[in-house]
Amino acid sequence: MRLALACAMAKKANLLLLDEPTNHLDADGVRWLVDFINRTCVSGSELGGGAAMIVSHDPAFLDQVCTDVIHFSPARHKGKLTYHPGTFSAFKASALGGDEAEAKRLLETSESNSDVGSSTGLGLGPEDADRMNFPQPEKIGDSAESPVLCGVDVKLTSASRVGIVGSNGGLQPSTLAAQSCLARKDRHNGTLQGELVWHKGLRLAYIAQHSLAHLANYLSNTPLEYMQLRYRRGFDEELPRIENQKPPTRKEAEDLHQLGVRHGKRGKQVEALLSRIDQKEGNEMTSLYEVQWKDLGPGANSFETMTRLKSLKALHLAQELDERILTAWAGTQQRPLTRREVVQHLEPFGLSEDVICERKISMLSSGQKCKVAFGAAFWTRPHFVCLDEPTNYLDVETVELLQRAIRNFRGGVAVVTHSEKFVEAVCTEVWDVAAGKVTVRHTGSNGAADPNLPTKGESRTKK
Repeated sequence: MRLALACAMAKKANLLLLDEPTNHLDADGVRWLVDFINRTCVSGSELGGGAAMIVSHDPAFLDQVCTDVIHFSPARHKGKLTYHPGTFSAFKASALGGDEAEAKRLLETSESNSDVGSSTGLGLGPEDADRMNFPQPEKIGDSAESPVLCGVDVKLTSASRVGIVGSNGGLQPSTLAAQSCLARKDRHNGTLQGELVWHKGLRLAYIAQHSLAHLANYLSNTPLEYMQLRYRRGFDEELPRIENQKPPTRKEAEDLHQLGVRHGKRGKQVEALLSRIDQKEGNEMTSLYEVQWKDLGPGANSFETMTRLKSLKALHLAQELDERILTAWAGTQQRPLTRREVVQHLEPFGLSEDVICERKISMLSSGQKCKVAFGAAFWTRPHFVCLDEPTNYLDVETVELLQRAIRNFRGGVAVVTHSEKFVEAVCTEVWDVAAGKVTVRHTGSNGAADPNLPTKGESRTKK
């Protein structure tokens, strides 16, 4: 966004077309943008004068920059454009009669509104629109060359409601990653310096900033199929992957090739391990690993024992797969990806069985896609959730649903966000990140989990 605005300034553009300009901007960036628009889009200004046409779901931002509101009525009302002078608040008071529900509907960022459902017989239905509940947690049974955070001593528990804030380009995501499942791998390969105390039974969900973008690869699938594809290997395939293994040298590559010729399927070496099956033989549990062979198609995949993988020098691949499955489930039994189990999991997020099993993701509204993305991240029933800029691309109503879900969630939450209002609504503790340091301060927010709930598990990092 900053680069796009810089280009507009360099070109001395007379017309700014801004689509959700406050996304990805911190509070200081939004204030700068408000000032820039108010200085630029004025007749006779030093920047040449001009105009701005803005699409935004942020009413506070619109109130600071808009001089007129264009109300687009849907096709059933003859599809008219009606002009109203003044701010969005003035438009809401005069044209909508102060109707908050209608104002929220107009601020939605959905690509497909309710008219599509009614006109095509999809029956999207309002009954699920105002509901999103996170499943309650069960009892707990990319590295830089040099440290990006120093002298940090912080603690998270199942009662935590932490907002991580700072300027754009700061280290908030690094702070979040230090407490996420990625830190476990950093601890093993030596890139995490300091002490990380982690309950061995803790399950954690990490919801990335661009989690909704991942759905673009599954538009032709139903939410049920998406869940089955995302967790088919026993862990969340959307989580970032950190490679611990260095690329083989030329001699090592040649040795692997020769081992494949002697011991591999059709003389091929192991390319990847896709999944693991655990089975009981007598009184012992054994594991079989699904092997993808180099230069062979999926039909040639086979399940091999640890002994054979060792002979092919692929033991590190098995250990990496075991680590990812252990991180996802913390030693508990994996959930079956059956229709019944997935439906029971996603229904509390406000999705009906018809939407889950019959509707393609391309046919869902943005709010429904958001619920699918959050529901998928909660498949492992995490005790702690890390969210990176969760309000981006969400309309006002969905943000309020998310806030309510976080307040009702009995696990812990850490969130990176540029939205001061979101922090005020859900967080009781704020971490200010700047210059590699973290300053902790407490707030008077009502976003805490029930204080009477027991604190079952905790994560503490000291760096």
